[in-house]
Amino acid sequence: MVDEIIPEVGWIEFLKEIERKNSKIFIIGGVDSGKTTFARFAINWLIEKKNKVYFIDCDVGQSTIGPPTTISSVLFIDPPNWSEDIKPDYLYFVGRASPESNVYEVIFSFKKIYEISNSIQFDYLIVDTTGMVTGDDAFYLKKIKVEITSPDYIVFFLKENELDHLIKYFSDKKINTICFPISKDVKPRTKERRKSYRENRFRNYFKNSFHKKITLPEKILTKFASEIQDKTLIKGLLVGLNNEKYITAGLGLIDDIDFGNGTLSILTPLNNLSSVKFIKFGFLKLNEDFSESGQINVNLK
Repeated sequence: MVDEIIPEVGWIEFLKEIERKNSKIFIIGGVDSGKTTFARFAINWLIEKKNKVYFIDCDVGQSTIGPPTTISSVLFIDPPNWSEDIKPDYLYFVGRASPESNVYEVIFSFKKIYEISNSIQFDYLIVDTTGMVTGDDAFYLKKIKVEITSPDYIVFFLKENELDHLIKYFSDKKINTICFPISKDVKPRTKERRKSYRENRFRNYFKNSFHKKITLPEKILTKFASEIQDKTLIKGLLVGLNNEKYITAGLGLIDDIDFGNGTLSILTPLNNLSSVKFIKFGFLKLNEDFSESGQINVNLK
């Protein structure tokens, strides 16, 4: 079943214009601008025309296909059911639910996921981004992501003049820019609703999880011992379980650390940890009911 999305004025005309052009589309818009709704509609429409669509979800806070705190991607061949959890093909753990104060890590994570597209056979690539569009960090983040992607089109969702600087910059770079107004049907979400959305995403992600133990390298144990005097402070901390190429196989939640045995106890949906070669420690902590409990900076570098 494909969720029915009512297109706004100009959406279908734009998609007809790029039909059979094998394009890369980069979407920019502020918070609650409808950019993800457009991405879903475009994916549905293009797949109905027998196209393969590679989708990169960069929204680390309000993610569509991966859990929050990650950048993820999936190749769509058949129309997805957006009302269900969609399992990503590839995942990279950023560690925070916002790109703020984390711009360089977000860029590195996006580059890792984007590079995978070079080995994927697709007709269209669609990149959905976060709603952070104002300030120097936001400009730099969008600029570098666009340079990495080299899109054929940038689709903007306009709210007054908040995107004027970005539109001018990318237009001057001779990139095709398409501007759509924000739909009147878009309902702004409060911080609490956005937080609740993330927590529900975490609950769904961890609902069928296993208790696992991972042996930590001596260097990490030593740093842990020096940085964390009270080990209960790291209980519930999100970690990324990365393979040898630093792509994230899955997420984990720290339950305990045993300095005597040198093991880290985690909760994770991964039953087999044989591909896990590196552990990346995040900043966000979750309670036992997967609600957010705050942040902690564990400096293990």
